[in-house]
Amino acid sequence: MDPRICPLNWDTYVETFPERYLRRGHFDDVMGQRLDKMRQVLRVLEIGGGTTGCPLFQPEPPSNLRVWFLDPLVTKVPDWVVENLGWDQAVKGSLKFDLVVARGCINYLTPWEIRAIPDMLVPGGLFLANTFGQVREGSRMSAGRKGLLQESIRWEHPNIVHHELTLPDGCVINHSFFHYTQNQYLVFLGGPEGGCLFTSYGDNSLLIELRG
Repeated sequence: MDPRICPLNWDTYVETFPERYLRRGHFDDVMGQRLDKMRQVLRVLEIGGGTTGCPLFQPEPPSNLRVWFLDPLVTKVPDWVVENLGWDQAVKGSLKFDLVVARGCINYLTPWEIRAIPDMLVPGGLFLANTFGQVREGSRMSAGRKGLLQESIRWEHPNIVHHELTLPDGCVINHSFFHYTQNQYLVFLGGPEGGCLFTSYGDNSLLIELRG
């Protein structure tokens, strides 16, 4: 029998994706350290915040942060979100941010969307993102909230990766995302003279920092 193909629903993805994408880790610790060094009241834009926001903001962010989301793929956001912006609002609006965060989602953004991020920052503001270092094709078992999940990764096109996830009930979720090199990120974000830094961490993760 063919497996059931289920649509990817970003409103419920926290219930179906592997836990390692969702739990607090090194990226969140770095973001906390950077926030501690910034001024008292901060405007934060979280790209791809989903239905919960990043772990550092759960169950709610520190009182000195005002947090906007930029996530057109979800219909539900936490009550503490000031507003869930669209790309046109974020790019063309007058609102600028002390911190823009793209936790685990920059590889879903188009080159145009990534190029727009530096203009969202106040002078001296900070952009933080994380992604994977190398594409490792193959299958693995991963822990999820509802049991063990089977993940499969393969190249779909020269810069597009296909991710297949089989849930404990046999349902299969397929989706794809981009793979960019560090040189491409430098071009998109303004080059090394713009203050873009890369730091490898963990087994296969990359931290991206840009000062506005």
